[in-house]
Amino acid sequence: MVSSEPSAAPVLQHKDLYDIRATLFGGQYFDIDDDGIRTRDVVTGETLRPDEIPPALLLDPALSAGFDYLRTRGKQNKLTVELLLAPHSKARDFTLMPELHPETMAEPPVMGIEANWVPHDGVTSPLPDQIELRPVPPATGRGAFQQEQISWLRTHSKTILPCELADTDPSPLAQSLHHLWYGIYEKAAADQTMTPPQREAACLIARQVYQATRQWAILGQLGHWLHRLDTADQLPTGHLTALLMLGSWHHPSLHRLNLLHVPAHAHTTPDSPEDTPTRKAYGNTWMHTLRTMRMDMDFLQTPLPY
Repeated sequence: MVSSEPSAAPVLQHKDLYDIRATLFGGQYFDIDDDGIRTRDVVTGETLRPDEIPPALLLDPALSAGFDYLRTRGKQNKLTVELLLAPHSKARDFTLMPELHPETMAEPPVMGIEANWVPHDGVTSPLPDQIELRPVPPATGRGAFQQEQISWLRTHSKTILPCELADTDPSPLAQSLHHLWYGIYEKAAADQTMTPPQREAACLIARQVYQATRQWAILGQLGHWLHRLDTADQLPTGHLTALLMLGSWHHPSLHRLNLLHVPAHAHTTPDSPEDTPTRKAYGNTWMHTLRTMRMDMDFLQTPLPY
């Protein structure tokens, strides 16, 4: 007799993590413990420690110098960072920020942003005016946000500091991050041989390893640009206030800046209709994993709220 009972929905099992790591991650990027995973460095393979800069970033001369610059200037009370946190899914996500925080955004001469870039031909150590921005196509929601952001910065004569790694960066760090996103995350997202919980867990792990490194790297790149401008006598003398605009789920960077002895303040926009209690709770847990460098099975088994 065939049962009329519906089959139980698949659930991520602890043993699935071993299959995911072997088949998608090549045995790299994370360790498995009794209750989840711990993030490994994308270059050295070391297990990452909570609230510490990933070793791969300290092996990069420009980023390492950037962290040193932030730390030194912060300790000298010569730098403050105003951290602007907002969604990046439509143009209005940007325009709300100067409407809500006009005084914060008025005076600082520079703003770090999440943007891709390449140096001008033949320039090996560029200043911000020796690069070409590579914005996201404006037809997308993120592209519309970025178009509005860049237009505002240029209209208000702000120096734009793109805080992603250069598109042409050949370093092991850049190549590892590229592989994590395009060779693992996107591959996992399209893999129909896995159950939905396995696929979501694989994508979540890839994003977590990627962002655990990238969010620290953004700060190192900010410091690198400020160091380059300072060396070229293109920063105001005395105390500097810099703007840094990131996505809503970059709030741990406020703590990271404080660890670097840089005074920082966070400014946000109101919740959107999409910010349900479930999604906000998920985001808070996600941000916690980026500080602790681990994810437990409960979180790995939690369905995506979007």
